[in-house]
Amino acid sequence: MNRTSGPLVSVVVTTYQHAAYIAACLDGILAQRTDFAVEVLVGEDESTDGTRAICQRYAVRHPDRIRLFLRQRKDVMHIGGRATGRANLLHLLGEARGTFIALCEGDDVWTDPDKLARQVAALHADPQAMGCFTNVLNCSAEQSSPYFEDGVTRVPQSMVTERDVVLVHGVPTCSFLCRRSALFPLPPGLWHSPVADSLLFPHVARSGHLLYLPLVTAVRHVHAGGISSMKGPLERLRVELDSLPFIDAVSGHRYSAELKERGRKALLSNWATALRTHDGPLARYCWRRIAPDRHAHGWNLSTTLRNGLTAMGFGGW
Repeated sequence: MNRTSGPLVSVVVTTYQHAAYIAACLDGILAQRTDFAVEVLVGEDESTDGTRAICQRYAVRHPDRIRLFLRQRKDVMHIGGRATGRANLLHLLGEARGTFIALCEGDDVWTDPDKLARQVAALHADPQAMGCFTNVLNCSAEQSSPYFEDGVTRVPQSMVTERDVVLVHGVPTCSFLCRRSALFPLPPGLWHSPVADSLLFPHVARSGHLLYLPLVTAVRHVHAGGISSMKGPLERLRVELDSLPFIDAVSGHRYSAELKERGRKALLSNWATALRTHDGPLARYCWRRIAPDRHAHGWNLSTTLRNGLTAMGFGGW
């Protein structure tokens, strides 16, 4: 194995409060079978649950492969009033030296030891492809199911365009690998967008298509400590709507009308959910966003007033 010319792949691992997962995460990365050099950049955001000590042990055992960056909570970047791991991610991306960059958050696990080799080979075979991703398993305490599942999330074609990424497909972050040349310079919105990956994927796809390999290569843990996967419907809706302007900007405003329609459908769908579940905060949030532009949502004045009273009736205004 030739490791004398520097890493071909940089694996970026952001971690915070992941003591239950980080060892398996790092084991899955270190188990990759490649004939090229791989560096693992771990950014630990001053956890209090033992994550930092685990990362330090791995860095001592694998000094030739793991570069550990110990960060402090005082340096955490707040976005939308919430502490995030964004500063950690931005720092790691800036430190990455590889021609290709792969992402894996500290609570996710690569289960296919040939993941990196398959993805790098696919990108070498298609110079117009800027990134590559696969299927993964979503695992919670209750169940395990594929991320891309017919009837739930649309299964991608082998070639995925910028339009697909913006309007149709999700991309499991822990399966993503891209060319460094397509990633940098980073989009300015990355410093402010509620979610980083929803911006990075269309940003990379601006330069060329993405490849989808129909393989399950990782496990994505869905748990209460996750950034958004286990948040309630109100928080998920806030994040989606607040992300749309950043996605619009990074895609050069080519899909503005479609993104506006996506936001409209999200509001109406969540309004229906709020009525069905008597979710007062969600109902009031939707009503406040729909009322000023009620005609675009198909509400006349009387419907808007009636719906406002209904929202107010779910536990106050």
